[in-house]
Amino acid sequence: MNNSSITETKISSSNPESGNVGIFDTEMTDSEISKLVISDKQLSKENKEELKSYCIEDAEINELNEIIQENSGDKNSLKSKVLKWVGNVTSSMVAKGLYDNIPKIIEFIGKII
Repeated sequence: MNNSSITETKISSSNPESGNVGIFDTEMTDSEISKLVISDKQLSKENKEELKSYCIEDAEINELNEIIQENSGDKNSLKSKVLKWVGNVTSSMVAKGLYDNIPKIIEFIGKII
């Protein structure tokens, strides 16, 4: 029998130098699944850099950030719009031949929704 547990991590701090801290990475192990709760309603600079490292363009990152800002209060709407965004981004990546980054993007998005 698997003794898995789900841990919810709430983040609600700010950085005086650059404003809101944003979403943090969480650690996943065999027996624990962590999920983020967005409390500052936007992607952090580090998150944007991570998405850029997956070859996602600035306009697409800004679109995701707007989706989070506008829909963070409505979980169903957030999930629906983020998944639509993922579909558009992964289609674009497939067209460019960047298949290796798709699982990383999906993992990143899994932390948001």
